[in-house]
Amino acid sequence: MGVKSVLLEAIVNLLSDEFATDPDVGVVKAGPLHDDPTRKEKSILIREIDPLSTARRDDAWMDTRFSDVPDGEKDFVLADEIGGSKAWYLRLVIELNINYARNRKERPEAFEDADTIKDRIIEAIDGAEVAFTDGQWMVFTIFVKKIQVLEQGGAGSWQWRYALYCQAPAMHLAND
Repeated sequence: MGVKSVLLEAIVNLLSDEFATDPDVGVVKAGPLHDDPTRKEKSILIREIDPLSTARRDDAWMDTRFSDVPDGEKDFVLADEIGGSKAWYLRLVIELNINYARNRKERPEAFEDADTIKDRIIEAIDGAEVAFTDGQWMVFTIFVKKIQVLEQGGAGSWQWRYALYCQAPAMHLAND
C-alpha cells in the first residue's frame, strides 16, 4: 500500500468510529460518492482532489514539499533535507454532503445540524494521532487548514456541501 492509501484508511477509520452510532451518516469512505445523495442525509468522503474545484486539476491543493510552503503557512516544524530525507505536506479534502431533500427541515434547524456534523469532523481530525511509517514514509499527524462551504436548495430541502482541506506533515526518508 502507498503512503496516501494508508493515510486515507486511517482517516476513514477515525471518522467511521466518530459516526458509528449516528444513523443519518450513511457513508464514510475514500473516493467519490457512487450513490444517490438523498438516500442517506449525510455522506463523508475523503478525497485526494478538491471536489469543489471547477478546474480539471487543482494545483493549489496537492501534495507539496515543505520547503515550497511559505513560512506563515507552516503549522508543523520539520527539518527539510537532512541526510537526504525530504519533508512534505500530504494533502487531501474531506467532503461532507448533507442533503435534506427527503427529511425536510427548516433552515435554522438544518443549518445547526449540518454545522454540528462539520464540527465533529474537525474535532476528530484536527491534530489527530495518525502517526505511522509506510516504507520510506513517516507521517506524523493531520491538520484542517481551511474550510469551504456551499449552501443550496431551499424551502425545506436544504443542502450543504463542505470541503475541509487537510494536510499531514510527513517525511520521505532517504535510502540508507
